[in-house]
Amino acid sequence: MALTQSLPITVLLLMLETVVGGTLVLLFTDFEARASSGFLITSGLIFAVGAGLAYLLRFGYGSAAPTLGPLVAGLTGLLVVYAVLVMLKRRAVARVIGAASVAVGAAVLFRSALLQPSFAAGADLLSLVLATLVLGAAMTALLLGHWYLVTPLLSAQSLRRVTGILLVGLALQVILVIAAFIPVGSGTAVADRATLLLSTYSFVFWFRVIVGLAFPIALGILTWRSCRLRAMQTATGLLYIVVGCVLAGQTAAQALLVLTTVSL
Repeated sequence: MALTQSLPITVLLLMLETVVGGTLVLLFTDFEARASSGFLITSGLIFAVGAGLAYLLRFGYGSAAPTLGPLVAGLTGLLVVYAVLVMLKRRAVARVIGAASVAVGAAVLFRSALLQPSFAAGADLLSLVLATLVLGAAMTALLLGHWYLVTPLLSAQSLRRVTGILLVGLALQVILVIAAFIPVGSGTAVADRATLLLSTYSFVFWFRVIVGLAFPIALGILTWRSCRLRAMQTATGLLYIVVGCVLAGQTAAQALLVLTTVSL
């Protein structure tokens, strides 16, 4: 599949990975009970808008749109219900709805990924899970960073925890990149893979590694240290760059999957 043909699926995947991963991390902060209700409501509605945009762009699924459209609409509705229930102080029920939205979102992501001819089980599925975690954690961290401007006395531990989740996800993605060069099967296959990544598509590969992994890890560490010093405005500014780098890096990873069938 050419890159131009895979672009609609890539856009939908990036949007839904951010929404589903963000909702998962949002639920983590909900159960941790340190973040305010206002943050949960606002973030839930923002993720609902993201899911709604994916629904409006469902034509990108092509012939699969009639099947996946209702699932994306259901995800949107569940996120709206979650935010409303938190607003009504029905937190226990809201958490159940939030968990249901993650389950529906995971199903949508998996079925969306299957539309890529190069997608297979194993490393490709792991890459999908890690991308969802990293994109979601980065976006939730950015939203949470902004909330300290509204509630200055909010515990900095919440943002440290979310930043920690982001760093763990990025570290696992680094391991996935290294694993792409570990000999599994014939040596010829490994050599061909290395040639594709380091020669034919070297720019895309190094863009993925440097912009999508190295920069976010370095900035994530600085964000975590800023939180320890309660320099929350600095942390939020750094997170803007992190989100941009993660999105750019994940786009490059999707391009490499199409071009080389290698998951990074």
